Amino acid sequence: MTCLYRAQTAGKVSIQSGSAGLSRLTTNSHYIRVRPELLPIVPSVRGREKQQREYKGGSSCIGMYPPSLAPLVLTVFGVQLTCSNGNPQTAQCRLSEIKGINGTAGEKEHYDPGESVSVWCSPGYYPNNRTMRCIGNSTSATWDDPIRCTEQCQKSALFLGTNVQLVPPQDYYLPNTGVSVRCPEGYKPSRDRITCKAEQDKSVWDVTAPILCVAQCAKPTAPGIESVSNQREPNRDYYNRGEEVTVTCAPGYQSVSQIIRCKKTEKNGTRSNWDVSLPCIAFQVNVRRVTPTSISLQWECQPGPCRSYWYMSVSCEAGGQIRGSSQIHTVTEGATVRGLEPHTEYIITISGLRRGKWTELERRTIRTEESAPGKPDFTQYPSINNNTLKWRLSETHGVLTGYQLNISAHREYDITFSETESHWLGPNVTEFNMELRNGTNYTVTLRGFTVSGPGEPAVWAHETSIGEPPEPINKWIGVANQAAFFLLHSVPSQHGPISSYEIIIAQGWNGNLSQICTSYTSTLYNSSQVPTLYTAMLLPAENVTGSMNVTLGDGRNDGTFYNAPLRSDQNYTLYVRVTSTWKEVNKSSCTRFGPFLIEEKWPLPVPALIGGLAGGGALLLLVALLAFCGLVRSAKCRSPFGKSNGIPMSNRNERGRKKRDIPVDDLLEVVKRFRNEELLVTGGSDEENSSLLLVGRPKEYKELPSGPLYPCAAASSEQNRTKNRYKKVIPYDNSRVILRSDPSGSGYINASYIDGYRHPKFFIATQGPLPETVAHFWNMVWQENSSVIVMLTGLEEQNKVKCERYWPEETQTYGDIRVSVQSSTQTGALVTRSLALQKVGGTAQRTVEHLHYLQWPDHGVPNKPSGLLQLVEQMNECKLPGSGPVIVHCSAGIGRTGTLLALDILLKRARAEGKVNVYECTLQMRRKRLNMVQTQGQYVFLYDVLLETLVCGATSLPIGGVQSHVCKMAALDPVTKTSGFTKEFQAVEKLTELYKICSYREAQKPENHCKNLDSDIIPGDHCRPILMSVMDQHGAPGYINAVFVNSNSQEDLFIVTQLPNWETLADLWSLVWDYRCTAIVVMHSAQEIRELCPHFWPESGESTYSNFRLRKISSLRDSGFSGATLHLQHKKEVGDTGGRGFLG
Repeated sequence: MTCLYRAQTAGKVSIQSGSAGLSRLTTNSHYIRVRPELLPIVPSVRGREKQQREYKGGSSCIGMYPPSLAPLVLTVFGVQLTCSNGNPQTAQCRLSEIKGINGTAGEKEHYDPGESVSVWCSPGYYPNNRTMRCIGNSTSATWDDPIRCTEQCQKSALFLGTNVQLVPPQDYYLPNTGVSVRCPEGYKPSRDRITCKAEQDKSVWDVTAPILCVAQCAKPTAPGIESVSNQREPNRDYYNRGEEVTVTCAPGYQSVSQIIRCKKTEKNGTRSNWDVSLPCIAFQVNVRRVTPTSISLQWECQPGPCRSYWYMSVSCEAGGQIRGSSQIHTVTEGATVRGLEPHTEYIITISGLRRGKWTELERRTIRTEESAPGKPDFTQYPSINNNTLKWRLSETHGVLTGYQLNISAHREYDITFSETESHWLGPNVTEFNMELRNGTNYTVTLRGFTVSGPGEPAVWAHETSIGEPPEPINKWIGVANQAAFFLLHSVPSQHGPISSYEIIIAQGWNGNLSQICTSYTSTLYNSSQVPTLYTAMLLPAENVTGSMNVTLGDGRNDGTFYNAPLRSDQNYTLYVRVTSTWKEVNKSSCTRFGPFLIEEKWPLPVPALIGGLAGGGALLLLVALLAFCGLVRSAKCRSPFGKSNGIPMSNRNERGRKKRDIPVDDLLEVVKRFRNEELLVTGGSDEENSSLLLVGRPKEYKELPSGPLYPCAAASSEQNRTKNRYKKVIPYDNSRVILRSDPSGSGYINASYIDGYRHPKFFIATQGPLPETVAHFWNMVWQENSSVIVMLTGLEEQNKVKCERYWPEETQTYGDIRVSVQSSTQTGALVTRSLALQKVGGTAQRTVEHLHYLQWPDHGVPNKPSGLLQLVEQMNECKLPGSGPVIVHCSAGIGRTGTLLALDILLKRARAEGKVNVYECTLQMRRKRLNMVQTQGQYVFLYDVLLETLVCGATSLPIGGVQSHVCKMAALDPVTKTSGFTKEFQAVEKLTELYKICSYREAQKPENHCKNLDSDIIPGDHCRPILMSVMDQHGAPGYINAVFVNSNSQEDLFIVTQLPNWETLADLWSLVWDYRCTAIVVMHSAQEIRELCPHFWPESGESTYSNFRLRKISSLRDSGFSGATLHLQHKKEVGDTGGRGFLG
């Protein structure tokens, strides 16, 4: 503080120290200023000690007086200042000496004693008091409570970051004031509170570091977060660095990290973020494919890929055990578990490894697809005495829908005998009664079915032992002239092959028939010692067909047995023993006549005998006598094939009367009549299993002679037996092909000439070559100058070799014939090979066309007659003028071969004469080669393919000729005014009349009437699909009005069905599910569908139809049609069927 004194005079001043010391005297132009801090300290004012100092100044005293030009000498004496001129002055209080004062109430510098002033401090300063009063007298003045302006804490002194706010918001703050620091939402200050504190004569902050707004972490809101919790404050929007929260993920999302921490994102920065930005990842597992033995999964993360978050692992468990390919570790976006069991529920667990910790991401139960069941195990086999076949099936691999039991029977000794049965059995059936017959080879095939189809078959092959043959039924005629006569009837070989008929004569009476039949050993007649029993004749079975007259005692000796004359007046008993022999087993049965007495004369005069017979018809006697005479004459003749006993072999077994020709125009009505008869007798059962029909075409077939009709000595010789593929299928001697250059000298090959239509030896029917007969085959081709070979078999069928490959890949020599393949093309089921033949060492070359038809099953018929018709046409086109016979073969050379030859002959006759006769055609071929047209099915097929060809004509044409053909078909007939299209359609309509004749039992059941939109349009039982995922009220497979349709190259490729009604909505989708259809074509517009039937697929989203769930995935619209991609799933089964539907 500076004390101002008003000087009285200028000059020398004497200063006497008072209450304040004086150490220095300063002067200016107006006043004398004495600064107390510069004055010498006066120990005591009260002692009034005097001290005198002189100061020189350059001006006069302040106040109203002008300054003196002369230097002033001031004498400070006490509190009295006296200028040198001696004028007295009054002391005042000066305001400006107070530091930090910004202003006063009076706004003046000096104040007289007694005056008060209010003081304001300058900005940044604060006073210790607001008012002070000047006190003093004329010699001294001072403030009573001097105001001190102390410096405050300044805001500007702080290092504040962006957006930092102080509360209260001021520029200056008093000491001991606490100040709150605020930041915008989402930020936290580095210091929440600061304090201004006093330090000596100024104020300072208690912080020196910068104060910043540090960004907080906002409450996580990333996709998939369901809730966030914090243990201290559960409901907050922002979190500070270092704080952790627990995240709960929503369904469909997986947690990458349940606990996340807020942390700074840059060094020394203010930004913050969670250490895991996406704690919940959208994790979706799709079952890409389920098969019976594998499950393929695909997973997807959003945002992806999943490998950015986890190292994946898949495990598969069933029944508490890890199954399949155990645990799969992968970094890919999917995995396939293999080695699983069909139709089994598995728990699939998908886990992810992150930061050393495994997390279960998905657990799902999936059932593998059904597959075909395993092979059944037979537990009991039937026998002659016990008819029960039993089985069990342990590996069903799904829901068993049933069993198919096929039984085929044949006899090695009788190639004409062939029977098949097919039975559909329920899934709970485990046994079946089948009656076995003696001497029969049975093959039993049993397989289970699931919706996936048939399983592996269990096969039981068994040959029953032969049994006793039927007792011969013989007719006794009489005795005369030491002889007896009777009519011997052949017996069927139903219990075994009949080997012989033995005529045994006993003298007198022997009543033990059983003992004679089983124990008697053939004994020769001995005239010197007549045995009680002796064998008069032993007739081979092949010599006894139908019935034959036998004379006892005619005195003939066949080299072994002597039919000795019978003695007059002697009683005899006749025994006929029939023996079956097969594989070293003999069985016999006997019948007995007598006793009868031999008289010297006829028991009745001859005229009387004739007269008695005449009443019944003289013709009968004449026939009997002629037969008897023929028997006697033929006794000296031996057939190379066997004893014929005078009965022409060509006439044997021809039981049917001659069949009339059928005009082509009447053929449709005839076949319709046949089919109606057959359907009536079978009651609508499957025609293929109606082998015992005695009406219609089956009746005709059974009237055909079977077995050998002529001698086959060459084929039966020891030298040639190995050249026959089947020992019972051999050529007749009178029609066989004889090789002229056979090195072995026999000239034998199993081949027969067959006459064509008005063309002798137009064909050669032969067997499929054996390895040892391939050279013979080519020798025959060269010898006969054939230009066409037709092959109707595969090299192997049903795991059996049917034919040796006899043509090369390129070039090969067979015997002395070199064969080269020049070209090979395939069109549908027909492979055409052009072969070049040349004799080794020769120069002449011939071309042979090899036509190989691939779609004709053994013992069956092609499913498309049109393919066979094309083969017939191409066969005739390829036959060169002047060339030799067309060589046709299958495996045995009688079944398929005979059917093709018959078709060619019948078609040529129909076109030339306008009539056909299937029976006579087959009969004539059988007279050239045994059993041509081998099966009843092939015989029936001949009628069908003939009818289709003759009614509809040849409709196949090359692609290049389509345009010209269409133009030709569009032209109108000038007479009928109809186009070719109309005529062709009318032909189809006409033929349809025949195919309507079939069984409709299922469609006509009362419970199925409501499932047919039109009662006139219903499916036949032979061609309708069976619903397996829908059962009727009786638990049987469900019904739907639908039929299978073949494509050009594949059987049953399409299913045609009606629009559904309310009753059949679920049936339609069952059809799609059961047969795994992947495309549905609806031939109606959307408007028509709305008018005609309920909508049977969802417009959008998902719809349910009984047990089926259908979801629409996408739509498409194109010119002329619209479509939709649908997803079909069975509620009770895992797996799905994707498909597309199209609307016309």
